Amino acid sequence: MKSKFDVIFENNFSRFQGGGYLTGDIIKFKKGWEKDDWCKDAPSQTIDMLKSFDAEDLILRVSTV
Repeated sequence: MKSKFDVIFENNFSRFQGGGYLTGDIIKFKKGWEKDDWCKDAPSQTIDMLKSFDAEDLILRVSTV
């Protein structure tokens, strides 16, 4: 049977071991994100939605990975 310590340890270990985002992480837009190469190929609806998120002062969290 797993203890609470094992679960907490595994979550922290996977954060530092695997890198990247985990569920519940807070994300922010970096300055100049509109000028990145991936924005050139992205659909205009996606860019418009991201601009609206960036304009508002929202707390964005990762829901699933």
